[in-house]
Amino acid sequence: MDIHKKLPIFKFNLKDKIEDNASKIIEEALEQRTLEDSLNPYNFSIKSQFQSLLYQQLFLACNKIFKNQPKIIDSNYKMWCHISDKTFNKTCWHNHITTSTINAVIYIQTVAEAGVDFKGFYFEPKPFDLIVFPNYLDHKPRTAKEKRQKISLNLELLCKEEAKNLFKHDNIKEKVNWKIDI
Repeated sequence: MDIHKKLPIFKFNLKDKIEDNASKIIEEALEQRTLEDSLNPYNFSIKSQFQSLLYQQLFLACNKIFKNQPKIIDSNYKMWCHISDKTFNKTCWHNHITTSTINAVIYIQTVAEAGVDFKGFYFEPKPFDLIVFPNYLDHKPRTAKEKRQKISLNLELLCKEEAKNLFKHDNIKEKVNWKIDI
C-alpha cells in the first residue's frame, strides 16, 4: 500500500513473516557490527541466514505494486544494516541512484521519533514495516537518541528498467491505494 499521496513510497508489514526470526536477525547484526571501525559503526554490510527470506518478501511486495514486473539484472543481493542509539547516531541525506533501482528498508526494531525523512514527508515505522521506494528519492534516517537501538535493513534491486518508469502511476496495480493517509 502507498503511504503518501504524491511520493511513490509503499509500506507493507512483515510481522507474520519475520517476527519469529527477529531476535536472531538482531543478534546477527550486533555480531557483525564493528565498533572499532570509527568510519561507520552505524551502517554496514551484513550477511544473514535470513537474507533469502527477506528478499523473497521484497519480491512479493514488488508483485503487489507493479503491473509490469521489474527485470532484475544483478542477482548478487546484498543487505546493509543501520543501527543507531544515543552513542551512534550519525546520518545524512542520501539516495541509492548508483546502487539500485528499487530500494527497500525493513525495520526490525524501532524507536519512537526515529523514522525516516523524505523531502517534505516523514515516515514513522512500526516494527517489521517494509517500505519500498525508487532509488532517486532523497531520504535521511532519523536516529535513535536513547539507549534502545533502532535496527533496520536496507535491500536493493538493480533492474533493467529505470526507476522513473517502474514507479510511474500507470505501472502501479490498481489495487494499490495511492491515497492512504498515515
